[in-house]
Amino acid sequence: MNAGRFATFLLCIVVMLGGPARAQEGEVISIADARARLLAGDARPVTVRGEVTFSSQRMGIAFVQDSTGGIGFDPRTRKLPLAVPGEWVEIKGVVAEREQVLMLVGNAKGLGAPKVAVIKERGRTVEPVPVNLSDVGQLHVDGMLVESEGIVRQVQVPALEDAPLIVQVSSPMGVVTVRLPWREPVEVTNAWRNMHVKFRGVLLSRGSPRLIGRDSDACVLVRGRMHWKPQPQVLDSVFQTVPLTSLREITAATPIGGARRLHLVGVVTAWKPRQWMTLRLADAGVQVFTRQSDGFSPGTKVSLVCWPQARQGGIALLDAVWRLVEEGDAPQPVMLSDLTAASKSHANLVRIRGLLRNESLSPVNPLLRLNPQHGPGAVIAWTPFLRAEDFSTLENGTVVDLTGILTLHRVQDSEYTVSITPRSLADVTVVSGPAWWTRKRVLAALGITGCIALLALGTAVASRWTIRRQRRQLSEIEAKVIATEERRRISREFHDSLQQQLASAALHLETIKGAVSAAPDRVARLVDDTSSMIRHCQAEARHCIWDMRSDAPVHEGLAEAVAEWLHLRGRQGAGPALNLIVESAMPALPEEKAFQVMRIIQEAVNNAISHSGASHIIVRMENGAGALNVVVSDDGRGFDVESRHPADTARFGLQSMKERAAKIGAELCFISSPGTGARISLRLPIAAPSRNKHAHPT
Repeated sequence: MNAGRFATFLLCIVVMLGGPARAQEGEVISIADARARLLAGDARPVTVRGEVTFSSQRMGIAFVQDSTGGIGFDPRTRKLPLAVPGEWVEIKGVVAEREQVLMLVGNAKGLGAPKVAVIKERGRTVEPVPVNLSDVGQLHVDGMLVESEGIVRQVQVPALEDAPLIVQVSSPMGVVTVRLPWREPVEVTNAWRNMHVKFRGVLLSRGSPRLIGRDSDACVLVRGRMHWKPQPQVLDSVFQTVPLTSLREITAATPIGGARRLHLVGVVTAWKPRQWMTLRLADAGVQVFTRQSDGFSPGTKVSLVCWPQARQGGIALLDAVWRLVEEGDAPQPVMLSDLTAASKSHANLVRIRGLLRNESLSPVNPLLRLNPQHGPGAVIAWTPFLRAEDFSTLENGTVVDLTGILTLHRVQDSEYTVSITPRSLADVTVVSGPAWWTRKRVLAALGITGCIALLALGTAVASRWTIRRQRRQLSEIEAKVIATEERRRISREFHDSLQQQLASAALHLETIKGAVSAAPDRVARLVDDTSSMIRHCQAEARHCIWDMRSDAPVHEGLAEAVAEWLHLRGRQGAGPALNLIVESAMPALPEEKAFQVMRIIQEAVNNAISHSGASHIIVRMENGAGALNVVVSDDGRGFDVESRHPADTARFGLQSMKERAAKIGAELCFISSPGTGARISLRLPIAAPSRNKHAHPT
């Protein structure tokens, strides 16, 4: 390739694109200026002149080129004949983009053909620019007439008879799609494969995949048979040279920067279609990159012609063309005891024994590693030939004999990692299974242990349910016993309090009967006393009924029972606000003492509601100083403590409270005076109290 000439040509294009001259309407401008118009957003029509380098009515595209570059145009017009390559034309149209290619079209919408007029030839014929296929992907210059060479890899014959042939041509680092606007017999196109060819045409490096092809770097539109020249003798002459059979000979015959093809002979050890093959030479293995699609089996001896290229301190063999020498048996792998000498077996077929380890948690993409008994391990590259399912039956920790292609991946100048690529499942031979405690067995043991744990848990739950049921039955029995005891206590209460007061009321009535005639002045007093006693009996009866209906008996807690009673008492109608203040945790009192304290509180609250006219009544309970202190206070009218008759009903209530306090060994004190409210204080000696403070507003 003439690099200086090509660089000068590109520099000329860049200069033209960098400063397009402004032209008047209808003035002829260069193609470089016309292309720059589109980049600048100028949609005005332009006029250019140049030589037609390609024209195809079927493809609907043609190209014209002057000294500054080339550009496409739509040749389809009914008025004038099709412009043919070699003619000089003057084209007037609008620059637009079609199939990602800049073209001259009829209008700004990209439709129609421009005005094309054939003119007398001016200047010399446009000369093609030599290019290397390895560089076409980076040129990004469309419409330029070029010439190049390469190896024919594939020929596609479209179904339509007048459609162009599509030929794939490759070089060591580049692939182009060449379109030929004519047809050839099948035997001719088959002979082109793996043949060296030179061609000339218009280069498209930025066209759409429909033009270029998805697996190509660019497209070249060849305008005629004379510009397509197969050259079988080029490769034939290389195949006739003395072949190289060792890596040392390849290294010695490959100078840095050299561009001479090499001829070598070796035995195939592995092959990936249209990608690469590995060969065993006399002293080492090599990997050769090739796009040939013909297959063969390992053991075949082949003759190769390829391009050598220095890469990462080694030699890369690219774009190989091979010919069969002879069929042979499958090659035997090189036995390795460890991987310390892996650098001497690069790209060779090797065999090594080691422990298989799966170091990935993903079953879709397992990371497999082979660990020999001595030295470093190697990654198993299973993706080229095998699938993840192929390793699903191999347990982690299995000892295997692995056969495959050994590859070195250089990390630094003196460091590298090793991978081994098995060609099929036949390259993986199980020597022995893993230790007993494999992952599956551990999971099975854990499963059995889990089942036993679940069984034990179920037994424990059933036992706990049985215990709860027995406790519930015991609670029911205990509740029946407590109910029986409560009925007995209420019976005693009826006998000790209510019955006695009813008997006293009966005696008063007998006294009234005698006093009617003997002392009529005392009858009124006796009637009042009897009436008070009967009302007091009514209150006692209400207390007993509450004891039978209450959801919180006294034996379940004195403070709770008082709080519930105050709540129920406050709901009986309009009256003073009732509040309970518990200043410390209540002690556990015997049932009889708790019952009497409850009755004293009830009597005090009922007296305050009935006789004091108070708006607030507060019951304060405190466990402190070795005694239970209960204070019932109100803000009512109060009474004279020294008076023997503070009120008719209250007199009996105060007397009843004193009797109950004396029964449980408690001290009862009344503090009041007219107009200052009343305060009834009870002190019951008990054990030492706790200091927690609680409040229960009702």
